Amino acid sequence: MEDRPKDQEYSFRQPQRSLLPGFELVKEPIKPFAQRLRAQPGKNIWMMGGGEIITSFLDEGEIDEFSIHVIPVFIGEAYFD
Repeated sequence: MEDRPKDQEYSFRQPQRSLLPGFELVKEPIKPFAQRLRAQPGKNIWMMGGGEIITSFLDEGEIDEFSIHVIPVFIGEAYFD
């Protein structure tokens, strides 16, 4: 197996409680943050988020490709009887 850096996880929103272990709170603007990530070893940057964060990355020209998935969630049996 090749040597590669451990996956790092980032949050752009201050949580009500402390961040989970392994997460880093991003306090810098998106453009310099994304450029810093791209300069590190590795191949892809994968992100999950809602419209607000994705729009912010799009506005800065920092999204190269979209992969959109729909994952159905069942609320509960009571709603399907």
